[in-house]
Amino acid sequence: MKKFNLIFYLFLFILLNVSCKKSISEIESSSLYGVWVETDWNNGIQELRKSVEPDEHKYGFIIYENGCFVEHANSGGCATPPIVYANYEGNWNYISSDSLHITVDSWNGTTAYDIKIISIEASKLRIKRVY
Repeated sequence: MKKFNLIFYLFLFILLNVSCKKSISEIESSSLYGVWVETDWNNGIQELRKSVEPDEHKYGFIIYENGCFVEHANSGGCATPPIVYANYEGNWNYISSDSLHITVDSWNGTTAYDIKIISIEASKLRIKRVY
């Protein structure tokens, strides 16, 4: 009976450990979803922070798990202050584990570009755009 209990508990331990662990890519993907607001732009690297909602006075975007993408960008061709922002809908998909392809409408038509993820943390995202 002791041998049976030991085997049962060992099996249960292995089952729980295997089923409860997420792969690195799953963790990174779930960190990617949400609202991102720009905080800095330096040497072609854009830094964004996680937010609850878009900042009406800053660039940002929302990445949804289902492939939808909303870009909060300037609403016209003039980028001199004060800039008025609007939300534009589009979609995204993975090119590789660290790159996304974005297609989004804007005031001047549909734009397509790639985003290379430089680093991602729970509340900070660093990216480089590739056109």
